[in-house]
Amino acid sequence: MTEPTTATALSSREDLGALLAEAAGRVHDLLAAEHPVPASRSYLLPVIGILAHTPQVVGKLNKQLERLADAPGPTTPAGLFALASYAAGLGWLSESLTDLTAAVERICDQADTAASAEAGTEEPAPQWDGVPELPVLQAAAEAANLPLDAYVQALSESLLAAERIDEACTEIAESLANDAALVLTAADVRLDEDPAGLPTLVRTLLARMQVTP
Repeated sequence: MTEPTTATALSSREDLGALLAEAAGRVHDLLAAEHPVPASRSYLLPVIGILAHTPQVVGKLNKQLERLADAPGPTTPAGLFALASYAAGLGWLSESLTDLTAAVERICDQADTAASAEAGTEEPAPQWDGVPELPVLQAAAEAANLPLDAYVQALSESLLAAERIDEACTEIAESLANDAALVLTAADVRLDEDPAGLPTLVRTLLARMQVTP
């Protein structure tokens, strides 16, 4: 998509739908984002790509949201619908990035605490007997200067953090794409008191709030 250069370019339903679809694509692309990681932090490999690239996406989406809010389009029902969806998606992605950043900081702090000069060369505990990945894990732990158990713990927490933000990005991208299709094809798109008329992202977030303790 060629990005609109003026606020007035966002006034039609076609442009509003295209803007939501573009945002969906940007978020979806985060799932395959890659970034180099030093051997000393190799346990961050599951999250380093999405951690490195999400701030750029959040920044781009924030600029587009500002333009969308200033455009004539949001004075129409379809524009307000698109604005609500875009804002919900950006807010959810920003919150997920904050959570991921905090998780990575915690993982690194725990790993730094566990690190010692001879950590990576210690003999593995008996529970590792027969694990086919043991040589690879031992080499990675040694390069990270970590005891094997501490390295595996850090890697496990990194995988869990990656799973959480991957799930969020998948749902955000799918919801934005669905809302884009609604803006483009639905005969009547408007915000009202009927929850069924709310954007997919808004309904999803409301449902999450109801089940969150």
